[in-house]
Amino acid sequence: MSKFKILAYSSILLVVPTAARADFLVYQAQIGPANVNYPTRTVGSNTNFASSDIVNYNVASSTITFPKFDPSLGTLTGVEFQIDGTAASAYANQVLAFGTSFNIVGFNGNLTQTYGVSSFPGLSLLTTSTVNNGSNTLTASVQSATVQMPAVTNSSAYVAVAPSSLSTYIGSGTVSGVWTLSTRTEATTSNGGVIYNMASSLLSNVRQRYTFTPTPVPEPASIVAIGVGLGCLLRRRKH
Repeated sequence: MSKFKILAYSSILLVVPTAARADFLVYQAQIGPANVNYPTRTVGSNTNFASSDIVNYNVASSTITFPKFDPSLGTLTGVEFQIDGTAASAYANQVLAFGTSFNIVGFNGNLTQTYGVSSFPGLSLLTTSTVNNGSNTLTASVQSATVQMPAVTNSSAYVAVAPSSLSTYIGSGTVSGVWTLSTRTEATTSNGGVIYNMASSLLSNVRQRYTFTPTPVPEPASIVAIGVGLGCLLRRRKH
């Protein structure tokens, strides 16, 4: 279960009743870090000099809950969602067999993490991905290695829910959806075989943004005018 917080709230205390303006309220839920250690696998051999190994995994899911929009703030005009994530990955590998007499094996690894949000009312599936890449060379003198792939951050654009679903976001209580993570590991070798295993970590944020027209309140000039009018009335009564 994710925890939410108010990320941003644009607010102005005094609003001109006749001016058309939009305000927004953003909640953020943070998921993770989701840490995964993948099974040890083998790619290539001394007879299969160049080979690849690709595996897909369904890794994790989490329920996300956000507060509904408080109608006392104004009139809700839109609901949008956005997702981002920062991914880091690593792998360890070891020579299984050299393919030729000069004893050099090249290895490339990449790990794709695809994460998304679904099941919120009126929201189509929203996903984005991050890809971590790494490579190294194994030799007779260096037959094993651990490689940390550079961290990568990616984010989606805001996606609006269907206008027909806006009413389900208004009132007390909460709205819920599901965050999911799937991954794809890929390893390729040249000139031999390698035993390897990968690990990944992902920290993701889901944002829900309410756009609304604030409930009008008297502008400063109106308040001053009312105060002056009351003052004049009191003076007349005294005289």
